[in-house]
Amino acid sequence: MNSLIAHFPFRPSSRFGLTNLQRVSASGVGLTRVDPLALAGLSNLVELDLSDNALNEVPSAALNTDAGSLMSLSLRANVIPTIRSRAFHR
Repeated sequence: MNSLIAHFPFRPSSRFGLTNLQRVSASGVGLTRVDPLALAGLSNLVELDLSDNALNEVPSAALNTDAGSLMSLSLRANVIPTIRSRAFHR
């Protein structure tokens, strides 16, 4: 895996006006972390693909912002050894 992006830092909704974005794929880009505000404002997001990266934990803080419509989350092929209780709690 090439490390193209170390972490998902920005807020696409505020920087690019993408408030109606429904799907985000950041698969295989070398992510090691997701900024807690990366998904802020994406209230219509239904699918998030973070597979094939180097994440070592569920990005709970980012998921608990405005991602209330999220129906599909892929964390396949990351290095997440354990999942904390309440990792998906809102």
